[in-house]
Amino acid sequence: MVLILPVVLAACGGDKPANQESAGTPAPAPVEVKASMQIVPATAGLSHEAAAAGQAAVSSRITDKRESMGEITFDTIGRLGVHPGREASSWVKLDVSGLNSLDLYPAIKSLSPACKENALAGTVNLSVYADDQLVDKVIDVNRNTNDVVQISLKDAKQLRLEVDNQNGSISCDWFVVSFSNVK
Repeated sequence: MVLILPVVLAACGGDKPANQESAGTPAPAPVEVKASMQIVPATAGLSHEAAAAGQAAVSSRITDKRESMGEITFDTIGRLGVHPGREASSWVKLDVSGLNSLDLYPAIKSLSPACKENALAGTVNLSVYADDQLVDKVIDVNRNTNDVVQISLKDAKQLRLEVDNQNGSISCDWFVVSFSNVK
């Protein structure tokens, strides 16, 4: 037997369900989207020169960070290292005022033989926030990640890159990100 229930519309004749404005509950205000992102497969690795240029463009824009395990810093080839803690995520905030876009190249540093044997090692979640609003979705970054995260900014003032340990294990979760096309 199939049961079909009709939707009850507001008595004032509108197209809103009866429990919305007729009950005194205003509709939620629309949220202004400050950024969008697209994840595309990387067709080639980022050159050391391009990573260094990205570091130069971004390093002075770091305004705050939470280091849950280890120091958040750039390595010798221009990648920003962010290791999550066991209980808390780690994050870095960037001032993106005046920028229209930037590309992220998220990865896990090369794993040692011992880390390669541990299936839980080298897996993190990357969340990107523009002015404290999650941009699109949480990104799974693991030892096989080879993507470019293209971020388009629309009047955003701040970007926060937050990394958590994804699976409760912090073993070998050495997340790094390179920056490119900072415009």
